[in-house]
Amino acid sequence: MQIVLDSPALTLILRVLALALSALVVVVAFTGPHDIPANLAPWAFYIQFWVGLVFASLVLGPVWRRVNPLRSISWLLSRASGDAPGAAALPRLGYWPAVVALLSYVYLELAFPGRSPPAIVGMYVVVYAIVQLAAALWYGAGWFARGDAFEVYSTLVGRLSPLGRRDDGVLVVRNPLDGAADEAYAVGVYSAATAIDSWTASAVRRPRASRRRAQNVARALPAGMVDPRRDRLRSGLFHYLWPATSTGTVPLFPCPRRHPFQ
Repeated sequence: MQIVLDSPALTLILRVLALALSALVVVVAFTGPHDIPANLAPWAFYIQFWVGLVFASLVLGPVWRRVNPLRSISWLLSRASGDAPGAAALPRLGYWPAVVALLSYVYLELAFPGRSPPAIVGMYVVVYAIVQLAAALWYGAGWFARGDAFEVYSTLVGRLSPLGRRDDGVLVVRNPLDGAADEAYAVGVYSAATAIDSWTASAVRRPRASRRRAQNVARALPAGMVDPRRDRLRSGLFHYLWPATSTGTVPLFPCPRRHPFQ
């Protein structure tokens, strides 16, 4: 069984599949429907990929290190570019490049006000890939183990997997806590992500966002017209909420919005 799992052919198949799916998400983000619920890209990037990455890493170990499509592209580019001139300096960077990269994703997902449109998702993926590939060309293939947010995160979560390897590379079933490690960069990212998530839902930010949204709606409506969404009667405990009121107030009990990314 381990011979099959460790075979180069399986690695090639998995990387080609991951690269194809990643390219599909980018293409759909730019060419698919502009309506957010009808486009695959936001769902695939914010939910299927992010949640699936954590689940797969917990069960199987650091899976993204094996299927990372950026590693495949970097390998092809390195054939033409030659040796990496900055490879010797990579250990001095530690894992802080991955911390910065992961914080950019956390901010996009939790705090950036325009995260929902599919084009934003596609643009982030493209820019992220360009930055990562450029860094890999300079620092070498070892960059992804320190600078790719998703590979580092998958590796960190994978330390809690019941599957592990001995020093000789043999697969074993282990106590998941045996792989736990106290990493400063992980604590920093978790703390920052929690802080950003709390700030986006705080009473300090929400009224400001509500007032800005109300002002935008007022400017978009013809003179003398009242926004029908403000005066629409709603029933039921879990109704859809239009939080932009003239006073900028928000309800005591938040209600679901029309779409999880809006």
